[in-house]
Amino acid sequence: MKSLLRRVQSIRTVTLNARTCRLQSTSDESSPLKKLINEASTFGDVSNPEPELRWATEPYARLQAVQEAPTRVDPRETSVLLFPGQGSQFVGMGKKLLDLPAARDLYELASSVVGWDVRRVCTEGPEEELQRRCQVAVLVTSLAALERAREERPGAVERVRAAAGFSLGEIGALVFAGALPFEQALRLAELRAAAMQAAAATRAGGMLTVWLAADARLAEALTRAREHAAEKGVRGPVCAVANYLYPGCKVVAGDEAALTWLEANGRAWGVKRAARVRVAGAFHTPLMAAAEDAVREALRHIQVRRLLF
Repeated sequence: MKSLLRRVQSIRTVTLNARTCRLQSTSDESSPLKKLINEASTFGDVSNPEPELRWATEPYARLQAVQEAPTRVDPRETSVLLFPGQGSQFVGMGKKLLDLPAARDLYELASSVVGWDVRRVCTEGPEEELQRRCQVAVLVTSLAALERAREERPGAVERVRAAAGFSLGEIGALVFAGALPFEQALRLAELRAAAMQAAAATRAGGMLTVWLAADARLAEALTRAREHAAEKGVRGPVCAVANYLYPGCKVVAGDEAALTWLEANGRAWGVKRAARVRVAGAFHTPLMAAAEDAVREALRHIQVRRLLF
C-alpha cells in the first residue's frame, strides 16, 4: 500500500492551489469567487490512474465488473450506503480508525493532495480549523470508515448495490461508486468549501434544524421570519426549508435575523424544538448562488465515469 501511495503521488500533476483557501477581498478582479472560477479550469489537469492504482479512486469496487442490476434484490444480501454531509464533523473523528493501515494510508494520501494534515485536523482539531476544513475532513473520514465496516461486517461493503449522500456526501458516494477519482473529489470538496465560505462571508446566515408538531404552520412562521428580517433592514430576506430530513423534522436556512426570530418565536407556530447546524452559511438556499459558478466550472472539467454498480 505504501508503495502504491508513492506511485499515486508521483503521477499526480496538479495540486489544489492554496489561494482557494486564502480568501481576502471581494472586489472586482480580486474577488475570491472570481479567483475560484479561474482556478476551477485546472480540474481536468489530473493524470488518469493506471489500473493497479485505482485504490486511490475506486477503493472498494475496483475488482468488481460492471454488471446489470439484478431484477430482484434480496435485502439480506444487499447493502446501501448513505454518506454524511457537513455538520457531522467533530474533533476526534477518525481516531478509532487509525489502527487500520488502509485508513491511515487514505488520510496520508488525502493530505498529500490538499496540502494540509487531514488526519491531524480530524483527530486533534482545533475546533475552528476543523469547521473551516470540514468538507474534506468529512469526505475522507467517511471513506476511511468503510475500512472499519469491512472489518466488523464482512461482505457488507462488497454487497453494496447503491450509494447516496447527504449534500457533501454525494461526492463521497460518487468516489465509492467509481464515478469520481479520489484526488479530484478532494479538490472539488476543497473548492466547494472555499466558494461557499466566500458566499457566506458576504451575508450573515445559517441553518437551523426544527422539530415540528403535527399541526405546525411552518410556512407561516417562515414568512413571518422573513418579514422580521426585512424590518431589521435585510434586503430580499431569505428563510426557507433547505433539507427535508424525515416526517416532522426539517432544516431551515436563511438570513441570521430571520433564524434568530424563528428560534425565539417558532413555538407559537408549532416548532417544538430548534437546534443550530454547525455550518457557516445558509446552504441550499439562494444565498449560495454566488458559489455556483466556481463549482460548476470545476465540474465542467471533471470527467464523470460510469458507475461500477
